[in-house]
Amino acid sequence: MSQTVLQTPEDAEEEFYNAFESCDLQRMMNVWLDSEESTCIHPGIPRLDGYEMVREGWRLVLENQMYSRIKTTDVRKVRNAHLSVHLVREEIKMGEKLIGVMLVTNIYRKVKGSWKIVSHHASPEPEVEYEEADSLGPDITLH
Repeated sequence: MSQTVLQTPEDAEEEFYNAFESCDLQRMMNVWLDSEESTCIHPGIPRLDGYEMVREGWRLVLENQMYSRIKTTDVRKVRNAHLSVHLVREEIKMGEKLIGVMLVTNIYRKVKGSWKIVSHHASPEPEVEYEEADSLGPDITLH
């Protein structure tokens, strides 16, 4: 599969969330920097270091994804010529029901003319009530 050149960090972020929603591992990993510097922190599990560990983590997440949409809100950005840090709020929905909210830091780096994600860190937003999340059972994976 050929790599799409992501012209801006916003392009990379859009592709990241499109891959996430479509559960497309190959598409997801095309957004990630293929490097031992890549890191990913999903809620409740140890940090994943390096491209291969990040890939395995996303494989597990995408295989077990039960929700249908992720809406990003409250985006804050800090950027220079080669690095962009995005702080976002992810609203995770199953159908129209809000089942979780994550506070996320996504870090993008420009490499060979294309923006790639090098770090993703997601944590549950504290003290948010989720519609009927309890009825989905204790084994639901939000992220």
